[in-house]
Amino acid sequence: MRTFQYQCVSLADVCESNKLDYTSVMDRIASSDVSFGTNDDTLITPKTLENIMGFEIVLDGLEDVMISLGS
Repeated sequence: MRTFQYQCVSLADVCESNKLDYTSVMDRIASSDVSFGTNDDTLITPKTLENIMGFEIVLDGLEDVMISLGS
């Protein structure tokens, strides 16, 4: 079995640091090709989020991080 370890940040934290409305961002993600549920292990890349939102997302210097869509 191959295991993976990712440094993660919550979508809520990304929204807060970028001054974005969490509900609006979730609505845009839900309308995208990203398939997710309420589980804690749903992750997207910052690039995917940027493509969905249409602008650059600032992650306060974090590199190689995944964004958690779970609770």
